[in-house]
Amino acid sequence: MDAALLEKYLHDKIKINGKAGALGDKVRLARDKAKIIVTVKPPFSKRYLKYLSKRFLCKQGLRDWLRVIAMSKTEYQFRYFNIQHNDSDEEEGEGEADAEAEAEAEPEAETEPEIKAEPETVS
Repeated sequence: MDAALLEKYLHDKIKINGKAGALGDKVRLARDKAKIIVTVKPPFSKRYLKYLSKRFLCKQGLRDWLRVIAMSKTEYQFRYFNIQHNDSDEEEGEGEADAEAEAEAEPEAETEPEIKAEPETVS
């Protein structure tokens, strides 16, 4: 997945005062390798960014493999679903022990794009 495509999608789809693509001075988008930083003037819903991110994943055909997770109060990250397959040829005793061992293992770090929303301070 290309972070530039996500940045362009957000730029084109974010609505300000009912108009898509007209960000003006209320919203700024910046990309740093795999991070997209969205700086906004309040009021702006972080949930709206999650909604747009999910729509982007659907249009790219990636919604079945990636999910959007809130990492902090101002940050979202894409992560792979943790899918584990069991072979039917294994005996029940072995399969249960393997499943327990896999459940205890920590997930690997992801290199998927992150979206960070930063509220802009008004002075």
